[in-house]
Amino acid sequence: MPELQPNQEFFHTEDIENIAQEVGEFHKHPEHKDSQGKEVVKEILQKKYELEKSNTPTPQISNNKIPDYMENAGSQEKQVIEDLVDLTLSKGIKEGIKKAKASHNPFIIDAFHDVVVDKVYEALVKKGIIKE
Repeated sequence: MPELQPNQEFFHTEDIENIAQEVGEFHKHPEHKDSQGKEVVKEILQKKYELEKSNTPTPQISNNKIPDYMENAGSQEKQVIEDLVDLTLSKGIKEGIKKAKASHNPFIIDAFHDVVVDKVYEALVKKGIIKE
């Protein structure tokens, strides 16, 4: 399975710039003043891309394209996530999420959402927008 290189850009610059602006706006609201890390990214993505809210914490994603909890998933599910990641790399977050939603598979949607949250968080930390 191909791995994402640590310095490989996962998103279009425009996607990250838009989300970075939303992080700034997010923290202006008093109810979000103390929110930090991946939970900020998770909330912004849920709002921006109309993803269903999940109460589970975002899992760790290693350098590969799938969440660690999918290690025991079937090869077909893993391939779907990898294809969604490739689509996101080439066409942007919006297209990746649209395709994930079209699967109507909650497991796929959740796993892809976890990858997106993790990689957006990494990009925002790298740019100094969010502190680790």
